[in-house]
Amino acid sequence: MVNTRFPRIIGDIGNANTFSFPVRYIVVKEVTPFNVADQPDRARRTILKPMIESAQELAQEGVNAITTSCGFLALFQKEIANSVDVPVFTSSLMQIPMVNLALGGNRKIGVLTADASSLTKEHLQAVGVDDSISLVIQGLENAPEFSRSIRRNGIDMDVDKVRLEVIERSMKLRESNVGAIVFECSNLPPYAQAVRSATGLPVFDLVSLVNYVHDAVAKSP
Repeated sequence: MVNTRFPRIIGDIGNANTFSFPVRYIVVKEVTPFNVADQPDRARRTILKPMIESAQELAQEGVNAITTSCGFLALFQKEIANSVDVPVFTSSLMQIPMVNLALGGNRKIGVLTADASSLTKEHLQAVGVDDSISLVIQGLENAPEFSRSIRRNGIDMDVDKVRLEVIERSMKLRESNVGAIVFECSNLPPYAQAVRSATGLPVFDLVSLVNYVHDAVAKSP
């Protein structure tokens, strides 16, 4: 978990009630909303080591799979996965190649991200997204309530305002004729159903990925 103070509402990956199965959290104090989207070289110097140490701690506790709470941590998919013996799913962006295949490989995919300027080619390549996949990237960096509460790590949040901002940015993606939307940001899943209803498009997020992973690794009937 990124070290945050903003509300983690149901649907957010940081709220255990989002899931129908037990989850275990570790907050990585060195990783905050202010440095998690740093440029790749700087992020490697400041974030990678504590992320690996936290993943190893979770693995030692006996979890069946590990995820992070920020899509930008896709940057470290290979390094974290190689540090433990359980599957690691750092980012919802990992779903993009699958969605591309599902759309026939010739339709655009919309990506809604917390900050379009921080989502680099290096982040995408780290999870198997190459130039053959056509993306339309839309950021929330200028959405007033999202920026105030989540990007600037506020202590409260107007959920209705954030929902409207997320829908508005998603409609811009729809206008670009995308075939599906992938949420980079793990704070956006609470609004996925509203976006599906507004756009008529499939929406993939980190919660949908974690539920899929759970079905694959669950050891009890």
